[in-house]
Amino acid sequence: MLRFNMRAWILLLLFAGTFYSEDISGCEQQPCQNGGVCESHSGGFQCLCSQQSRNGRLYGGANCTVPLSGCDENQCENGGICSPLLVNDQQTYTCICPPGYTGPKCQISTTFSFESQGYMYMDTKQLDPETPLNVTFSFRTENPTGTLFQRRVDDLLLTIELIDGHLCLLNLRDQGTSTLVQELPQYLSNNKWHTVEASLGGVVSLIRLLCSERSCTRDYSVEIQLMDQAAHLPEPGALRQSLFVGAIGGKWVSGRAQDGADHPPAFLGCFRDVFVDSHLVLPAEVPKDSNIQVNIIAGCSDKDKCEDNPCQNRGRCVSQGWRRYVCKCHRPYEGHNCTEEYITARFGNKDLESYAMFSIDNDPGDSVVITMFIRTRQSSGLLLILANTTSQYLRLWLVEGRVKVQVNNYENLVGRNTVSNGHFQLLTVKLEGTAATLFQSAQIQNSIAIRRVQIHPGDLVYVGGLPDLRASASFGGYFKGCIQDLRINSKRLQFYPVSTPVESYNLEKLEAVAQGCSSDNTCAANPCLNGGECYSMWDDFICSCPSNTAGKRCEEVKWCELSPCPATAICQPLSQGFECKYPFLKDLLLQHYCLKIHVPLQARISIP
Repeated sequence: MLRFNMRAWILLLLFAGTFYSEDISGCEQQPCQNGGVCESHSGGFQCLCSQQSRNGRLYGGANCTVPLSGCDENQCENGGICSPLLVNDQQTYTCICPPGYTGPKCQISTTFSFESQGYMYMDTKQLDPETPLNVTFSFRTENPTGTLFQRRVDDLLLTIELIDGHLCLLNLRDQGTSTLVQELPQYLSNNKWHTVEASLGGVVSLIRLLCSERSCTRDYSVEIQLMDQAAHLPEPGALRQSLFVGAIGGKWVSGRAQDGADHPPAFLGCFRDVFVDSHLVLPAEVPKDSNIQVNIIAGCSDKDKCEDNPCQNRGRCVSQGWRRYVCKCHRPYEGHNCTEEYITARFGNKDLESYAMFSIDNDPGDSVVITMFIRTRQSSGLLLILANTTSQYLRLWLVEGRVKVQVNNYENLVGRNTVSNGHFQLLTVKLEGTAATLFQSAQIQNSIAIRRVQIHPGDLVYVGGLPDLRASASFGGYFKGCIQDLRINSKRLQFYPVSTPVESYNLEKLEAVAQGCSSDNTCAANPCLNGGECYSMWDDFICSCPSNTAGKRCEEVKWCELSPCPATAICQPLSQGFECKYPFLKDLLLQHYCLKIHVPLQARISIP
């Protein structure tokens, strides 16, 4: 028993010596400097160097005694935080990038945006269709609706959409049945960054909101790998396994024609830090004619688009939230930026008998407003007639250069100002209840009381003339000039369509009406007399007359400038010639002689 106790004590002393020896050779000696924390382990120790600077410097090395200088030149870009390192006794650094940037120096932006409908396509056929596709991304928008992601797996289409500001996951079968799988309760269309994780495909598909705005952090231990993009988008029928970012309402992904289908609207907003199965997705450098990505813009700006004055031709820009605006266009301009002008119709070109006929296909209501731009130099001519099967109940025509309006065959009003000056004028006729009012360039011209006028579907609108020559002659003949942007209320009567779709009444006939507002060649008939030179104006001309002539056509000869009288006579111009006055000549015979020899037939002699 005593021998056993002695052996136990010897073993205890040996173990105690070992522990004591480790403490003596390890952390007991306090080897870690500059705030480093020592950790003992079998065979030695390890220093965990402090991340708090000492005297403005971080330290590393085995004992935290080596000053770290890898960040002395501030290597990181775009707000990245530089962290100095000592690797194999070499000074280096790593950058902790803020959201939206990646790369060794945070030099690569991961942010891109859609300002108009577009998409980015990735081929996922190399993945097992039974395996879920894990997607993590951040997005930002003010639009309450839009398609963010679509994954196609054979006959199943999985979509992540914003519906009324809530992020939803839906699946759509080829048979057309759509099922709401999941809806997040938070309202996310608030112009803030939201980070979402999704699992698309496999047994279970789901979406999860990770964080919002500045509360998000990234797992920097994940190695960043770029997603390989497809070289070219295949035909829709071949898209059996694919992924679209910001897809256009499933048009491509569905793999079948859906013209006229009720697609969800395109996503308008920003993406950043998009990861598909831990691969970073970025817009690729592709040829201009490539269709693997459409309408993608690098970055994400809060700049108000109206600051760039996008609206042309005096259009007024109205902001519509994130990166969106609407141009309120002045007539006769149309389009997103007010760059498209309604095509003018030229009537009476080369004195042809021309007219247009439209049919009414709706009920405009009790209040009827007819507006149009006209340009003419003619003092008479038919502008517009509204007729049903029994009568012409509204007529507009020119009388002595003024607009005359006749309602119900006998209620008349005439404008105060002429419109036949060769400039565009905006004419407006308002029929409101029992009152008719005529405006010219927004100035009231006249107003009268009338019986109510009602336009019905099937009524006809004649513009510029009537099919019958004699009937047109009753209103001064066919109109010669230009008409542009003709409307009844807000609905157009388009002579020629424009690229911007607008609602228009049906054009039934267009007879000898030309596009544009060209002018006749008014100098073709040589209107200038006595050597005058003719210059064409719009439907008019001007004569550059010799110095001895005057008048519009140089028809007035300035005879006295030709010195037709003798030196002893004084030339006086007359309306049809001139006269020579002889103040000192009394002899009638001599007067007769002078008249016969020196004065032309248009001249006259005058004796005081």
